[in-house]
Amino acid sequence: MIYTTLKKFISTNRRPSRKSLLIQFLINFAIAVIVLEYQSFNKNNAEYVPQMALFEIDEQTYRQWGSPILTPRDKLKSLIEKAEQGGANVVVVDIDLTWLSDGCFHVPGETPACSPVNFNSDVALGLYLQKLNEEFYEADKYDTPIILLRRTYRLPLDENGGLNTQAFLEKPYSFLEAYVKKEKNVFWTSTFEDGWQLAGLVCEDDHLSVVPSMPLLAAIAQVYSCEDSTRKAAYLIQEFKARLNAWAQSLPCDFKQGTTIAQICQKMDCPDLSISLSETHTIDLAQGTEKIVLTPPDSHLIENYRANKLLTANVDKQIVLIGVTHDIQTKKRDNVYLVANAVDTLLRFGQLNPPAYKTFILLVIMLTLIFAYYSLIKALIFAGIILFLLSGQMLAVALSLMTIQMIYQARPR
Repeated sequence: MIYTTLKKFISTNRRPSRKSLLIQFLINFAIAVIVLEYQSFNKNNAEYVPQMALFEIDEQTYRQWGSPILTPRDKLKSLIEKAEQGGANVVVVDIDLTWLSDGCFHVPGETPACSPVNFNSDVALGLYLQKLNEEFYEADKYDTPIILLRRTYRLPLDENGGLNTQAFLEKPYSFLEAYVKKEKNVFWTSTFEDGWQLAGLVCEDDHLSVVPSMPLLAAIAQVYSCEDSTRKAAYLIQEFKARLNAWAQSLPCDFKQGTTIAQICQKMDCPDLSISLSETHTIDLAQGTEKIVLTPPDSHLIENYRANKLLTANVDKQIVLIGVTHDIQTKKRDNVYLVANAVDTLLRFGQLNPPAYKTFILLVIMLTLIFAYYSLIKALIFAGIILFLLSGQMLAVALSLMTIQMIYQARPR
């Protein structure tokens, strides 16, 4: 008796055409995608996003400073000091600091190719960064900002003097290495302009090293800076970089094993190479699924200060970016804005976790078939059973689809 009643209830006389089913599926799929994206956007934007400040070396500043090829080191030191005095948590220096003021790389024990110049401003910048770095150990300097410095990594030369494109990038010596010998509050990083990697592999002393990107370190530094201290964030970055390089230093500089962390970890078991940006956002470099999406940050998130007009700046607990926006022939876009966008993306979105696609597709197919083959009352009952079996997953999507189907079936025929 129960079996007969159940069979009669499940049976249906409707026979929708394939074309009708396809159209309904496509409509439902489009609606489901829109709902998911809208839900994700609202969730991510509801989280607290710290404001960023940009100390901008624009065209007016550049010309007033005499249109120098390299950013004057005394001017740069002054900008970092303004950020420190203004209470910044993180200072992101998006200006390459590999070169000395004479425009050359200087390697200890080698004679530089450039003519001698006065290096007083370079020395002053180095001593200032050294002081900030050593304040990590001072009990009353718990709020010293974390400083991120950008440096150059370049391809080595092959036997014929050309670029060896089948080799890892190498690190030229920077004059600031004499002052920042061990990273404590001051950290080396890079922007890795070839695709905005979260972390890149470079060759150093015949083994691999990992260089976390500037946006990733800036996001970590801001997330883990407490209300009145940057000490926890500095500890975490030190530990993170040490963990990455403890693994990388056991690997030779061999292209055959892979050119990215994810490629290498597909061929061998890797240790924990992850970092959490929040309770729900985890960046796992071994997986390689994370990416930085360069979405423009909300205009209210970045406060611009023209460098040549800057006297003081209230940047308390903020991320301060120092970068160049004046016109350079070899550069078609402002690098510092891309860094700002990337930091903003990481802070708002963290890891871009894909939705449960199998559940998503299954739900859309099932609801399409149910509402195509059954009357409204039966369809709602079956849809409720499916939602119960899925433990409420994709609830917003399901409710939206059910509402659309109810309107569709209630339309005048």
